[in-house]
Amino acid sequence: MKNLETKKEIRNLILKKRALLTEEERKNGSSVITDKITSHPLFVWADEIFCYVSYGTEVSTHELIRRSWDTGKKVAVPKVQGKHKMSFFYIDSFEKLHPGTMGILEPVEETEPADESFEVGVQTDTKRRVLVIMPGTAFDRQGNRIGYGGGFYDVYLKQHPDYQRIAAAFQIQITDEIPIEAHDIRPDYVITEKECYKC
Repeated sequence: MKNLETKKEIRNLILKKRALLTEEERKNGSSVITDKITSHPLFVWADEIFCYVSYGTEVSTHELIRRSWDTGKKVAVPKVQGKHKMSFFYIDSFEKLHPGTMGILEPVEETEPADESFEVGVQTDTKRRVLVIMPGTAFDRQGNRIGYGGGFYDVYLKQHPDYQRIAAAFQIQITDEIPIEAHDIRPDYVITEKECYKC
C-alpha cells in the first residue's frame, strides 16, 4: 500500500505544478515536444502512430496527430471500454472524435478498430511498425511512470509488447524517483521540451 500512497502523493504534486503552467508555456512546450517527437527515429520508423488525445493541461498532441497524417502515417487514438480496458481506433480527422470518458475526446463508434486482428498470447505484432505516444502525470529519468490511476496503458502495452513507446511530458513532470510496481510498463523514451530520456 505504501507504493500506492506515494504514487498518489507524487501524482497530486505534479498535477498541481502542471496546472500552474501558463497557456503560453504549455503551447510553447508542446510545440517543442512535437518537433522532437516527429524528428525522433522511432517516429520516422513507424507506419502507425497510436496517440492519446490531449486533455486539460497535458502536452498537446493535436499538432503531432496532424503531422502524422501529413507524413502518410495511420493514426489511432484510444477509447475506454471498461475497467482498465481501452482499445485504439483509426481516425483521419478530428471530426471523428467526440467527448467520452471524463470529457476526453474519443473516436466515434463507426471508426475502424486498430487492434481487431490481435489475439493476446497467440501472436505478436512484429510486422506492424507501431509507435505509441503515452501520456502520464509524472516520470523519473529512468522512465518509471505514474499515470492517472486507471492502469489503462499498463494493461494495454502488456498485451502489445512489440509496440514502441514514447511518453510526452513537460520538464516539470520529471521527478527524482518513482516507486515501481510489477505491472508498471515504462516508455522507451520520455521526451520533454528540455530533454530526451532513454529508458
